Amino acid sequence: MNRKITTTFIGLGLLIIVAIVARVLIIGSSPVVTLKSAPPLTGAISQSLATAPKSVSQPQVGKDYSIKVIHYLDNQEWAVIQVESTGSDHNSATLVMQKVGTTYHTVLGPGTSFSIDSSQGVPADVVQYLKSQGVLIL
Repeated sequence: MNRKITTTFIGLGLLIIVAIVARVLIIGSSPVVTLKSAPPLTGAISQSLATAPKSVSQPQVGKDYSIKVIHYLDNQEWAVIQVESTGSDHNSATLVMQKVGTTYHTVLGPGTSFSIDSSQGVPADVVQYLKSQGVLIL
């Protein structure tokens, strides 16, 4: 009797192993990937910094550039962002973004300075902040 029970358990064990192997072969298994959270506005900033054709990947925060400052104005309807390249040259740039619906769109930049004429339609407090940062030329 014990031999019959042992044979049954071995048969069930083999059946379970075959089922697992079949599942892996048919469905495939992939490792679990956990992504780190990106800083705010990363996607919009990367799109604004991209200068190459769309077939080339966009700049990546932490790899190609770092976000130095995000300064929100007008109840977070506007954002002034200062970024710096991670290369040896450490080039910096400023972007001005406006919130439209739920996403931010670049209004000025990226650039190192902007003329007062380019700030038409930008709220006075944003213009004042740009002046205080030395990036708005009168």
